[in-house]
Amino acid sequence: MTRVEQEKWQARYAELPSGQFPPKPPARWLRRWSRVVPRGRVVDLGMGLGANALYLAARGASVLGIDISERAARALSQTALNRGLRLDLIVADLDDFPLPVKRFDAAICFFYLNRPLFPQIRNSLKPGGVILMESFVTDPQRPKKDQPRYRLAEKELLAAFGDWEVLDYAEGTCPESPHSQAATARICARKTE
Repeated sequence: MTRVEQEKWQARYAELPSGQFPPKPPARWLRRWSRVVPRGRVVDLGMGLGANALYLAARGASVLGIDISERAARALSQTALNRGLRLDLIVADLDDFPLPVKRFDAAICFFYLNRPLFPQIRNSLKPGGVILMESFVTDPQRPKKDQPRYRLAEKELLAAFGDWEVLDYAEGTCPESPHSQAATARICARKTE
């Protein structure tokens, strides 16, 4: 991630009124599939303000959240403390932060697309570990040159984790999503090796 992107996220979180962290509920896809997330070690990649991390910590998981924004991490740390929850938080650029091998029972990643992380996610999960991910997909109604690099190609997410036990996969608009007008890809898969 570039310095410009880091500054963008720092500024974005600075605009939120204090006491409004996180300003939204956990992801619906996470709530739908949380029953398959082991209560062990979970990594939240690109955690942002941490609604998903807080949700899993409240359910008994040991959560490590990683994000590039120090403001987000500080706000999340205070929110967790206020709620009596424990989170381990790391401020890091995931472009340069290697995930440990076979350390996590689950990985979650919502609306943060970093394709080079896919192999690291695969390697960081223990056998039986679960990936829950949702990200935007390209819009077939728009010219290819207008598609941002942070959108998945059709079936790209399925190709990245489809050799695992896919518990559910969906692609397209999702009326329950906060991004209901945009198409997303959503996967819940278990590592079989």
